[in-house]
Amino acid sequence: MSKPSQAELEQKFEKLAAELRKGWGKTHPMTEKEMAAVRQAVRKQWQEEQKEKAKPQEKSQAKQEKKQAAKKTKTQKKSKDQDRGRDMGHSH
Repeated sequence: MSKPSQAELEQKFEKLAAELRKGWGKTHPMTEKEMAAVRQAVRKQWQEEQKEKAKPQEKSQAKQEKKQAAKKTKTQKKSKDQDRGRDMGHSH
């Protein structure tokens, strides 16, 4: 008798697992209350993950806005300095 291959063992294991789940479902059916609790937990986790995904975007957006504000301030200061340079020494 030859030893079964890894693939054959995995296939038999999957079949056994499916049978166990099917049997467990028949003997221990989930109630609507249990299903609602699972749905709520999954929804809460999903929402938290979405918030985490949004944080880097918010940070990068805030960083960009800060850069733009600094650039605008620098441009305004440069413009004022140029205006002062034009006005100085020309009092005819």
